[in-house]
Amino acid sequence: MSTLPVYGPTDTQNVHDDQPAPHLVVHVAYQLSREELLAVFIHGYATTNLGTEPHGMTVEQIRYDVEAYLADTSLLYLSDRVEELRAQQAAGKDAARLHVLAKAMDRAYPAKPGKAAPAAIHPEILDWHRGAVEGDPAVCGMPQPGQPAFPCLWNRSAHSDHRDLLGRTWRGGERP
Repeated sequence: MSTLPVYGPTDTQNVHDDQPAPHLVVHVAYQLSREELLAVFIHGYATTNLGTEPHGMTVEQIRYDVEAYLADTSLLYLSDRVEELRAQQAAGKDAARLHVLAKAMDRAYPAKPGKAAPAAIHPEILDWHRGAVEGDPAVCGMPQPGQPAFPCLWNRSAHSDHRDLLGRTWRGGERP
């Protein structure tokens, strides 16, 4: 058994109203490099979520796009997709777009397991948390005692209790 992080399945694929009664569900595991994963996500995103900004997508949407692409095409075209990605990168084509897509992918598939954002956290809350971590001047950012990776995500207006990404609160004075 592999010691690599395992993600999915997020949802069952091939669910249609016009299908006969389901008999079973088959889970298939794909081992992918980061480059292969990015190529799969880019094409899954282009197929289903092109009108959505990648940074606004939930972890579930990103994972669903990857799983849907793999379910629809298997590994049949994977090497072609990786070559297309390499060609784009070598030409410097769409570098900003590729960066945004890679950041979204890293949110859904972090290099270290357990670092993915929980599904129940609203994207706006995640944005405030990012602001706190990155030092956005509109965000309080007060470090949480014993949990420095989870600073206060309230705005800079006065508040007696601080609150983190997971809804935990703590008392604190003014922001340092």
